[in-house]
Amino acid sequence: MDLRRFYRNRLKSTITALNDLDSKFKRSTNDRESSDDYLYLKYQLDQIQHLSTTLDTLISWLEHDILNKAGAAPKE
Repeated sequence: MDLRRFYRNRLKSTITALNDLDSKFKRSTNDRESSDDYLYLKYQLDQIQHLSTTLDTLISWLEHDILNKAGAAPKE
């Protein structure tokens, strides 16, 4: 759960940084697609989104299919 929270927070932070950089480019005349910072943040956002989605799927699967067994406890 901590790992999931970490990557969700990292994803939100990356989106915020990208939006801040995007608004900075809107105020200036620089081309945002050619900026190294912008390209790096886009790459990082894609990587973190993929990792976060994968972790969510794995943790959900683990919670519902592995750790949460249906029915009564088996008798010994």
